[in-house]
Amino acid sequence: MRTIKNRLISTLFLSMSILVIGVVAVDTSTFQETLSLFPREPTADGIWRNPPVVLVCKGAPVSESRVRRALSVWKRLGYEFYDPIFDDTSEWCISDSYAGAITIDLNGQDFPDGNLAVTRTFHTRHNKSIVGAKIQILSRASTKERVLEHEIGHALGWNHFPRKYHLMNPTWEFGGWDTFGLTYKALSRYIPISDIEDIDILITEHAE
Repeated sequence: MRTIKNRLISTLFLSMSILVIGVVAVDTSTFQETLSLFPREPTADGIWRNPPVVLVCKGAPVSESRVRRALSVWKRLGYEFYDPIFDDTSEWCISDSYAGAITIDLNGQDFPDGNLAVTRTFHTRHNKSIVGAKIQILSRASTKERVLEHEIGHALGWNHFPRKYHLMNPTWEFGGWDTFGLTYKALSRYIPISDIEDIDILITEHAE
């Protein structure tokens, strides 16, 4: 009886070990799949091939000093801009024109509910060249720390990056001033220059 009992116990223990190993293997696989959803470095949808003009529309809820301060964050990371134009009333601010400029304006009628700001970036399908961007921002969010800097990041091509305290974190409460991976050098390495002729325009929208 003892031998049979020991054999049964050994068999049961082996079966349980196989079961546990199987569960661990499944959990590890699931964990790896979950990790793959979160990039290790920031990703981008496009790049400006030439420095953009920054147009601040008349009535936009941002001051000149606020805009210059936000741009200075990105200039330190290697980006270039033409000197911003304030109180602009050109077609970029009164129509759907977007070519060659980053436009900053008050939120419009199509502004998504429950957000602080939204940025639409227009870029070519194949060579990922950004040809324009429009930032809309709520009045109450215009002086909120990091909001404008974050939206300019989208206008420059960067996507959300779910790292705590990062400038491009999609949730304002979890964001911060960490600019890991956001230099112009990193962006130009991520999206190399292409000679492909491309006229197909895609729109990427980010809302916060």
